[in-house]
Amino acid sequence: MTTFTFPSSLTPNASTWGLTSNTRALVSPVSGAAQAIVRGGERWICTLTFNNLLPAERAELVAFLARLNGHEHRVLLEDHSWTRQGTGAEGAESTAATAAGATQITFDGAPASQTGYIKAGDYVQIRGEMKMAVADVDTDGSGEGTLLFVPRVRDQIPIDEPLNLIAPLRGTFMLADPTVSWSNRPGVFTNLSVSFIEDVLA
Repeated sequence: MTTFTFPSSLTPNASTWGLTSNTRALVSPVSGAAQAIVRGGERWICTLTFNNLLPAERAELVAFLARLNGHEHRVLLEDHSWTRQGTGAEGAESTAATAAGATQITFDGAPASQTGYIKAGDYVQIRGEMKMAVADVDTDGSGEGTLLFVPRVRDQIPIDEPLNLIAPLRGTFMLADPTVSWSNRPGVFTNLSVSFIEDVLA
């Protein structure tokens, strides 16, 4: 298996992103009470849509998708439509080891007393995993803060692990469907949509 980076020369006209949780609701047939079971393994899903591709663009995209060979290889993807809301710059690092399955991490090394250092909805890349902040993060007078995020970390995060806040913030994905097809209109234009799902074992 090889991990490729999605071509920077190709930007989708539209994209749809989502987070698939690995939970199950158990409902009592007697009382109707519901209980949720959380099993971990949440993952990002996305669909990239390309419209009116010119022949050279179509050739590059189709060749790249063919190179993935269905589910064999992986691709590093970012949310092309994302705009960072926080003011944070690079330099923050984890202050303690964080266990696998955690949904928060403490950090230091950020500017002191920074309001909106990370904003809810901002992406953060930690140890190659793409996360989204679910609450605003301000730093204290020592440049420390606590980040709450989804999805949960898959592996232990060691102390002094950098938090990547600047694009491109990528995750590791695979094709959701091993069969990729595209439609051609009379003339030279091509439309293509392709779906990916995050590889939680990457």
